[in-house]
Amino acid sequence: MTKIAIVFILCFSFLNAKIEIGENFQSIKLKDQFDKIHQINKDTKNIIFTFKKSTGCQVKEFFSTLEKKFLSKRNALFVMDISKVPSILKFIVLSDLKKYKYPIVLLEDEKLNKNYITSENIDKIMLIKLDNLEIKDIKYFKTAIKLKEALN
Repeated sequence: MTKIAIVFILCFSFLNAKIEIGENFQSIKLKDQFDKIHQINKDTKNIIFTFKKSTGCQVKEFFSTLEKKFLSKRNALFVMDISKVPSILKFIVLSDLKKYKYPIVLLEDEKLNKNYITSENIDKIMLIKLDNLEIKDIKYFKTAIKLKEALN
């Protein structure tokens, strides 16, 4: 019984782990709007997260005005949290996202999004800078233009 309790506590603490500068980012695989799998790995340098529809729309519209390879040239992934979207509406959301030519990586797991989302950043664009999966910097932006400046 004690072993079960310890395993449960370890799993629960992992799911509630918050990211911090100097820590290693968990290597994860997520699908994009075209069902292609993207892996956050040692080659990933920038991860852009949005957690609300308003910031997600702002970023996706902004990226659609840039060259198609803007993100890939910067070893960047744009991750949009859709974990709160009701299942019945996900088909509509995915259909809408397919009109964008660049990959929009989808965070669909509410347990996983708790590693990244806080009450302070829920309405902001979050940029995580990595070097060999080590978190070097975490920045928050209210506008996509400020994000672009940080990525250049």
